[in-house]
Amino acid sequence: MTAFDSAGRTEPPPGALRWLREQLGEFRVVRACRQDSRRTGVWELTCAGGRHYLKLNRRRVRWGTELFVYRNWIDAFRPYAPDLEGVLEVDGLHGLLLSAVKGVPLREAGLPPERQDRAYAKAGELIARLHALDTGSWFGVMDELGSPVGDVGGRLDDEPTDPVLRYRAAIEASLSKAEAAGAVDDDETRIARDVLDSLRGLTFDAPVPTSFDYTPGNWVVDERGELTGVIDFENMAWGLREDPFVRLLVDYFPQSRRLEDAFCDGYGRRPFEQHPERVRIGLLLYALLYKTEAVELKRPELAGRGERAFGLCSG
Repeated sequence: MTAFDSAGRTEPPPGALRWLREQLGEFRVVRACRQDSRRTGVWELTCAGGRHYLKLNRRRVRWGTELFVYRNWIDAFRPYAPDLEGVLEVDGLHGLLLSAVKGVPLREAGLPPERQDRAYAKAGELIARLHALDTGSWFGVMDELGSPVGDVGGRLDDEPTDPVLRYRAAIEASLSKAEAAGAVDDDETRIARDVLDSLRGLTFDAPVPTSFDYTPGNWVVDERGELTGVIDFENMAWGLREDPFVRLLVDYFPQSRRLEDAFCDGYGRRPFEQHPERVRIGLLLYALLYKTEAVELKRPELAGRGERAFGLCSG
């Protein structure tokens, strides 16, 4: 992790500005897209060649994952993905220069459900294409070369890549952290222990390219609600087909059965119903993350996400 902090920055750091001039010539920063984030910075740029985006990631491992995706998995999203135009490694900064995608994130578009269903269906189709792209031999996050790394970086010398051992270790670590923060009650602890116990009898298919953050916040649409792009690939890994459904089940599908059906029709099936025991793993990790962050970040509104996920775990 570098000293770079994107929160409140209206333009990229000096080292990135120098690099951009080498790549683009004269350019102008149109706006900072993530001024409230301390983890990533995104800036819209314009120059004689058109519009571009610079994305800087404070977490090198996430930068490496996204770079790997652009170099190896991006065909699954063509023609709905930005082009990778440059790779920045300057002054301890790690970034990607990307082509612009026309439109706005669906989450910000303010469209009624009846004008969102085509985008949901196309998004389901594209993630199915990603899942069909390849199979792997281990579960987990990769660096820019495709080698396994820990979720916070470093070589995987002691972090298991076997799925049962990996998920057990992840749940135990997340539960321990939540308990230490006083973020979970007795019922929630019991649910977590139940999921841990269920791991003993689980079997898993070979891992597939997947995403833990595949939501309307990363689906770009035009004014008609047609999908024009998919962005933000830093939260990808070798994992389960059920993984992309976790956030959708907690935060989006409850708002509209119509949109849930559209996404699943695009995907071609409902894997979270075929293997509920697998999706419970993701739901539990999601629940523990947001219950803990609600306490540690003093943001009680985040607890609602965790509570909804716990409810689905116990259902």
